[in-house]
Amino acid sequence: MMDFMNRAQPSMEKIFTMSHLRSDTRQHLKKVYSALTLTLVAAAGGSILAHMIPILANVWINMLGSMFLIYNIATNKTSQKERLVKLIAFGVLTGAGLRPLLEFSTRINPALVPTALSLTASVFVAFSLCALMTKQRSMLYLGSMLSSCLLSMAVMSLMNLFIGSTGVQNMLLYGGVCVISGFVCYDTQLIVARYEAGDRDFIHHSLDLFLDFVSFFRKILIILSKKENEKERKRRRD
Repeated sequence: MMDFMNRAQPSMEKIFTMSHLRSDTRQHLKKVYSALTLTLVAAAGGSILAHMIPILANVWINMLGSMFLIYNIATNKTSQKERLVKLIAFGVLTGAGLRPLLEFSTRINPALVPTALSLTASVFVAFSLCALMTKQRSMLYLGSMLSSCLLSMAVMSLMNLFIGSTGVQNMLLYGGVCVISGFVCYDTQLIVARYEAGDRDFIHHSLDLFLDFVSFFRKILIILSKKENEKERKRRRD
């Protein structure tokens, strides 16, 4: 796995040639995005594995397993290889947890999943590059605002369980996409700032970006599935 990360670095050379970033910072970013790539591949494998072993997609097993792995990644700083294995295992569990949504969307339209994935990848790369190419760390000031938005949306989501408003649900979905896009920029600049302040934990930094990617993908896929469902209902009425 560490060999994969070393091989992946030359292919990223053109991306991380921003002159305003220090050479060691660019090397750190290569490690971060290599670990992120490994985790995303593991998530894809996890969604396939959950089809063969359905218990992996069980909500409680998935949630408890994910919490255990995140805690261990955050607290165990001794072995980088061991933490990388746990990060990949977390990716597998995350992919397995997405399996029900993937199956639901595929039944509606098989093209929805690849469409959502390509949209997510495009937006993620664009916002990450935007954050990396900006010399000023202005996006770091978004942190408190984004956290407030996230908290407000969590409260509204809880309230909507009792209200059941479609309008509120749509607002939360589209608002969530905007907030997560902001977090991609914020987390990217935060990784650079933390590294230059002495935080060399590329595995934890990769975890932050992985969570952003998965959250964005999930919301985009739900939005596309809802739209496709509405189109199908209109066609049936007509």
